[in-house]
Amino acid sequence: MTVELSDRGATTWDKYYYDDIEPPVWEAPLYWAGSNWHWENNQFVRGLDEVELNLVGGGAVGISSGQPNDDYIYDMNALRGDLELLELTKDTTKVKHYSAWVEDSLLQPYLTIVPRVRPSESQPNPLLEIESKLD
Repeated sequence: MTVELSDRGATTWDKYYYDDIEPPVWEAPLYWAGSNWHWENNQFVRGLDEVELNLVGGGAVGISSGQPNDDYIYDMNALRGDLELLELTKDTTKVKHYSAWVEDSLLQPYLTIVPRVRPSESQPNPLLEIESKLD
């Protein structure tokens, strides 16, 4: 699914928080709608424990129109899954989101360990290049 948010782009942390705040080292270098996804070697990832289980009480949110602090419930276009950043400017966010539903009969409710293969080469975080263009 490709989603374009024409009302939400990227901004620097200090402009978002109206303060000379620097993001923690584990956060993206700028604030954007996909801030709950993290760059890891060559892709954006998001752990399952970061997913908001309901719309009450806060927690990590997905990619949607509107601001996270709005007083209404908004459509979540992406909550978890693979994310490809197609375009990010100060005004617009465009991502391709890969996710799927699975029939409950195909689920295996027992823990399965799958070995993880790290890529041989890390790619630079694309958010670093975008951050330099925001000022």
